[in-house]
Amino acid sequence: MIITPVPVGRFTQTLQHSPASYKLRCTPSRSKMATTAVSDGHQHSLSVPEAVTCQQWHHQGRCFDGECEGLHLLSGEVEEQQQWHTLSAERPGRLIVAAGPERSGSTWLYNAVRLLYWCAKKPLHAYWLHTVTDRKLQQRQCGCKGAADVLVKTHCWSDRWDPAHHTHKIFVTHRDLGEVVSSYQRLGWAFDISNSYVHDHQRWKEVSQRDIAFEDIIQKPREELQALAEELGLDRQVDIAEVHQQLNALKPPDSGPPDPVTKLWARHLSPQVLAQLAGSGSAQHQTRPPSNEQLRARFPVYYQQYGY
Repeated sequence: MIITPVPVGRFTQTLQHSPASYKLRCTPSRSKMATTAVSDGHQHSLSVPEAVTCQQWHHQGRCFDGECEGLHLLSGEVEEQQQWHTLSAERPGRLIVAAGPERSGSTWLYNAVRLLYWCAKKPLHAYWLHTVTDRKLQQRQCGCKGAADVLVKTHCWSDRWDPAHHTHKIFVTHRDLGEVVSSYQRLGWAFDISNSYVHDHQRWKEVSQRDIAFEDIIQKPREELQALAEELGLDRQVDIAEVHQQLNALKPPDSGPPDPVTKLWARHLSPQVLAQLAGSGSAQHQTRPPSNEQLRARFPVYYQQYGY
């Protein structure tokens, strides 16, 4: 079964690195798919939440809204996930949250979970949500019987949902705040860490099952992938080396809005950074960035708990 990616204009080059380019390698034989479509003696369909499906992506194969919270499935992906479908009709769809502040590795985390599910042939619907709420999760069928699991990438903490009620797993990322500032400087914007940056991270950390250091993502990505697979119960169903290779193959767009599937921005610039650059007319912010000593003085608990 060969899946052809949808024509996506400026995203065509980017999407060749997304699951569409290696579906043939990860896809089981047709006979196996026909067998695994039945789990408990009763075949049932895997529904797609149309109310939150990005209509521009669905009809035109493109989405230029970097903050779009809709579902972006590749051409043929619905049918393929349906053929993988081995979930009991009574099993509620589970929620996995990939949280973490900007420049801390949360996009790597999001794609790591997404690709682990893909290579384990487990149905998953993945979203970006600026603010997590009970209503948004219900719209995406979180907790609905027989539904696909849901992956949410987010940055900001929200009090408008109940983690204990909805969540299967929450993973969060962190990074040396001085390195975060340096990262923004390399992108052309000297950035002062806001209080909410650390506050939101601490709230996510309190409810998370795993807190991943950016440094470990860089230095030992396979070990982190293995740990994530074990947390998700997928470690015996995937080849970590293959997932690692596919994760490394993901590339951001050359320009414009982010890849709707991978959530990678051009040069991985966030919308806040792009707005700042557009407003200033310059790639250089006028405010001098804080020193490491100033950051330690402002956020002593953060530095003490991570030993930076």
